[in-house]
Formats: sequence, structure tokens, C-alpha cells
Amino acid sequence: MESELKVDTYRLAVLPIAYLGEQQDPFDCCKAEGEIDEIYRDVFSTGVWLYALYNYMLLVRDKLGGSTADAVWAHQQTILSGGASEAGEGIGRAFELIREASSIGPLQPVLGSAVAEVPVELNIALTLLLNLPESPGYASRATDRAEQIAHLHADIERRFASCLSRCRDEIVETFFSTFSYTGSVLQ
Repeated sequence: MESELKVDTYRLAVLPIAYLGEQQDPFDCCKAEGEIDEIYRDVFSTGVWLYALYNYMLLVRDKLGGSTADAVWAHQQTILSGGASEAGEGIGRAFELIREASSIGPLQPVLGSAVAEVPVELNIALTLLLNLPESPGYASRATDRAEQIAHLHADIERRFASCLSRCRDEIVETFFSTFSYTGSVLQ
């Protein structure tokens, strides 16, 4: 007897959004570590939320497959954009920036005789700070980004990366067990 398991992708899409909605505002959480100028609120909040969803999507893809993950992400884009196509495109673009920055992986610059590993979240933080229109460090043209990097404070990048790392750990810890017991997410 062959059994077929069906996954409710809409419920899987809503699950992390509902969870994140119950948490403290990401910017306020990051600000608790030290002063961050209010002008960074939108980019920090957007980045943390979407990085959480990105990591959730990695769990879904790993445990339930690519087509399920793609369906879940499509639902999430619709939910987050309120059905407005322009907002959905912006969310999709930010998500793609995170995916691209994540694919670079951690960097290992050589400092004198030591090798220091730079976490992938630092790549993501810098990418979002330079490429999201809501960021004060946004540069619409690639040629202007080098100049914008000089104006960013390294402390902002490090705090943002730290918030992203914490967010990744929290979302994985919260939802890993859900996907370890696949039966609990199946309809």
C-alpha cells in the first residue's frame, strides 16, 4: 500500500510569520546591545525578518524538498506584500540579496600570520545596507557603492551581523524540531 503525504504549504508559510510577529521588534532587540541610529530601523527590521524567513526556508527545503519550499515562499511573499505586486517584488529582491550574499560563504582574510573567519552574516549585513532602498547607505548604482562603504560605520555592520546571527539561531532552534517530526507539519 502506497501512502501519500500532503503538506499544507499555506500553514507552513504562516507559521514563521506568526512567530516573528509575536517577537520584539528586531530593531529594538538589536538596539538593546548598544546605540543604533533610528535611521537604520527599516533596514534592520526588514533584514532580520527576511533572514529569519530565509533560514526557515532552508529548513523547509532540507526536510520537505524544493517544490514545497518554493510554494511556501510564494505564499509568504503574498502575505507580506498584502497582495501588492510592487511590494512583493521588493520583498523578493531583498530575499534574493540575502540568498546571493549567503552563497558567498564566510570569508577568511589573512591578517598578518592569522586567518580570521568573517561570518556570512557580515556579508549579508553589508549587502543589505548598500542595496536596500530603505537603508541610509543605499547606493542605486554599483559604481557608487564603494563610496557608500566608506561612509558606513563598521560598528553598524557588526551589530547588524550580530542581530542576523542571533535571528538565524533563534529561528533554527524554534523550528528545527517541527521538521524533525515531519508528521507534525503534514496534513
